Amino acid sequence: MSKQKLMAIDGNSILNRAFYGLRELLVTSDGTYTNGIYGFINIMQKFIEEEKPQYICVAFDLKAPTFRHNKYEGYKANRKGMPEELRVQVPLLKDVLDAMNIKRLEMEGFEADDILGSISLCAEKKGMEVILVTGDRDAYQLVGPSTRLKLPRTKGGKTEVEEYDYNRIVEVYGIEPQQFIEVKALAGDTSDNIPGVPGIGEKTALDLIREYNNLENLYNSLDSIKKKGLKEKLETFKEQALMSRELARIERNMPSLCDIEELKMVEIDRQKTYEIFKRLEFKSFIDKFGLNDVQSQDSVEMEIKIVKKSDELKDLKDNIQRDGEVYIYYLLDKTGSFSQKLAALAISSKEDEAWYVDFTGNIDEDEFFRQFKDILEDENIKNTVMISRIL
Repeated sequence: MSKQKLMAIDGNSILNRAFYGLRELLVTSDGTYTNGIYGFINIMQKFIEEEKPQYICVAFDLKAPTFRHNKYEGYKANRKGMPEELRVQVPLLKDVLDAMNIKRLEMEGFEADDILGSISLCAEKKGMEVILVTGDRDAYQLVGPSTRLKLPRTKGGKTEVEEYDYNRIVEVYGIEPQQFIEVKALAGDTSDNIPGVPGIGEKTALDLIREYNNLENLYNSLDSIKKKGLKEKLETFKEQALMSRELARIERNMPSLCDIEELKMVEIDRQKTYEIFKRLEFKSFIDKFGLNDVQSQDSVEMEIKIVKKSDELKDLKDNIQRDGEVYIYYLLDKTGSFSQKLAALAISSKEDEAWYVDFTGNIDEDEFFRQFKDILEDENIKNTVMISRIL
């Protein structure tokens, strides 16, 4: 029997990759930016179709400082804020996920990486297979015998994917996944403003960890390092390296994140998904998800009342006076000329009710206009007129 699968997605990371991966910004007719959301959905659906997970979640960062900021004031201090065109798409993406019944996870004081780390460990303990989707190589440290990593790269609208399992990490880098914490402790990370040891890059850090396995062994063996400059850097910045390791370590024991059943995949809410796809003008997704048969909640069923007798006109007149507006649709005969008798009128004073006045029966056209003259000339009643010829 095959293992159950959990797919956990870093929402901020993949949205960011999708936003910068498309050549042009996508904008709706009302000026809403959507290219990040569009790319995110494409990436997510591609992996859902490939992996067919039984469980899924999307993790997000929050604006509040994390425990890493409390440990090191300079953590991520060099980062610029999101461009406005991307920032406005975050809440919209969350609305899309809610409509699709995909669980969102976020927790103050922690990052999306920590959520992925904690939820993946819980799933591993339950004997599940885990697929992590992120654009951040920090997640290398989370790869294990039953956890794989997908790193999508979108350029010019085309998505390519690097995939890493435990064996590939060892083959490519010569260390185990968890040892990337030690590598980052030495090399630092400019994107997160983790200082590491100045003057030590990733290549040197990898060489050192391949030889010594971790910081403790490295610092217990400093006398064996022949390069004087390297030894001096390690000695001088030992405390900074140890602090950097704590900043680089992804939390894997977050509270309240082990109820895997909450992440079970269920059918999308077709109505809500249709509505938001329509709002974002994602016609291709409406087609892809088979939502063309869903009726918009903006659509209103209209009751049509047929006026057959003159005494029924009073109710119509009362409605128009009550609602303060009237829409009149003139239906001309086949000649389309006002010199001919009108065939009929369609009249509505509200969106869910219309009246059809047939002049070919017992309703006299002249009598109708005598009764409605005061309404049609009343400046306080909004009057909209449309004309059509009967074919």
